[in-house]
Amino acid sequence: MGRELPETNATYHLNLGHQEVDRTIEELEAICKETPAEWIAVEPIAELLTRELGYEDRGEFEDALGGTFQQFLEALPMFTVKTDEKDRLVLHYIPEPEESAWKARTLKLHVTSSAQLWKVLLKSAHADLDIPHMGFGKYADGKRIINTLYNIISESAFNLDSYAKADTSMSEEHKDKILDCAKQLNALLDVNEPFDIVVTDPSGQSEYSDMTGVETEA
Repeated sequence: MGRELPETNATYHLNLGHQEVDRTIEELEAICKETPAEWIAVEPIAELLTRELGYEDRGEFEDALGGTFQQFLEALPMFTVKTDEKDRLVLHYIPEPEESAWKARTLKLHVTSSAQLWKVLLKSAHADLDIPHMGFGKYADGKRIINTLYNIISESAFNLDSYAKADTSMSEEHKDKILDCAKQLNALLDVNEPFDIVVTDPSGQSEYSDMTGVETEA
């Protein structure tokens, strides 16, 4: 039996907008998919990634991650980390299930604090994300998203703002509506008032790195 790890992510904010972090996730998933063991020792993987990604040493690699490799793993919903009976840090990779094994579920988070926006969401390629009181949705487009709620909201606001300003053929009325939506999204980041974030996933793959306060409905 392995033992539970102490909380290490209290102040760790995973920068998933960083290109190096995205590349690390891709390489890490590729390694796990090629490894038959259910639980894999973390230390050799960290050293392998350090070399494969071109870093001089472990310190430089972890500087790019913005924290330790353990903190990085614990922030990602598709990995479970523990120490085993040999006192080694090991990880378990949770792959995407076949469609025949899908179990639909809805995740609802009532946001009352800006700290909750640092939760990392794994939004599957099949899931919709809604902010009901605004009528705003980020719908399934065949691409998986792994990011903090803060980044998801701020990037959505930025994209809407850029789109409205770049499209010169758009009517002023339509442009104003889009810009207003972007403004409202940016305002959510301060959490001056509580609001809900609802993720509806027919595959059941979507998950938060920290499920505290998340209501789950099958």
